[in-house]
Amino acid sequence: DSLMPFLRMAVGRVRFWTGLVILIPALLSYGLGRIDRARLKEIMLGHYIGGWETDRFQDAIEHYTKTALTALCNGEAIARISWHRAQGHRVILISASPEAYLTPWAANHHIETVLATRLEILDGTISGRIHGRNCRGVEKIERLSEYLQGLDGYEFHAYGDSVGDRELLALATHAHYRPF
Repeated sequence: DSLMPFLRMAVGRVRFWTGLVILIPALLSYGLGRIDRARLKEIMLGHYIGGWETDRFQDAIEHYTKTALTALCNGEAIARISWHRAQGHRVILISASPEAYLTPWAANHHIETVLATRLEILDGTISGRIHGRNCRGVEKIERLSEYLQGLDGYEFHAYGDSVGDRELLALATHAHYRPF
């Protein structure tokens, strides 16, 4: 997961950990099934970066993609991306994490596109809400199908490491669950 490290880096350790204490009711509500993952994500985003101007947000993204996000990436996974590119395969990153910081990272790795959770921006300010749907579960398939204008005739590899990847892995010709 890259969202929590992003938030920790963006707001600093003290504010991050203090925020988690403040967010205990929301975390408990999620754990008890009273709110879903997308709503919990919005509560967390709103708490930590809601109200930020886009310039501040972009600065945090730039710092994160150059430092922490690169360090989070598994070397074997990066090698596999390179292998797919060398094979002439199209490489598409599909994630529930925010597209805002995945897109610049993916560009550095020559990934064709990023299909990920979009954050709502209103009047140059991060609202803390998700724009559209959280890119998780069936939404991953819907985004991929829309991007490719259908999935018929495609043979593809899918890599996943969470329950939110289950549907995409089930559809893949070559499914790889936690291979790294």
